[in-house]
Amino acid sequence: MAGRRACDLVPLHHALRAWHIVSDFENRCELGKIKAPRFYLNIMLVAIIVGIITVIVGVAMVWKPRFFVDFVGHQEWAEKVFGVHEDETAFKVIGIIVILIGAFIMTGIINDLLMWFFAPTFRAAENLKK
Repeated sequence: MAGRRACDLVPLHHALRAWHIVSDFENRCELGKIKAPRFYLNIMLVAIIVGIITVIVGVAMVWKPRFFVDFVGHQEWAEKVFGVHEDETAFKVIGIIVILIGAFIMTGIINDLLMWFFAPTFRAAENLKK
């Protein structure tokens, strides 16, 4: 058994199917019955990376709000909304919102939310055309 190669242990039809997927990856990716263009896969990858970066920034805002307060400075609106010298609380709340936006970007929900939010604008533009 020690003299056998790893490729001898894999059935031939598995190796042929793997070659088919690798050789056809130039134009599309095929997983079961789902066929997606390579361009779409790149967009999904970029959305995931941007979402992860956004979540990391949000976590940093919640974890170390003093850094952001020192970087940006004192905010008058935070004092009015949260109370005297509550800039850190404001940045924690903003950090939680940034984390949610990052999760929405990663999952693709952000597209649906933006379409819902701007739907009245699109309807108004369609009414002007008529």
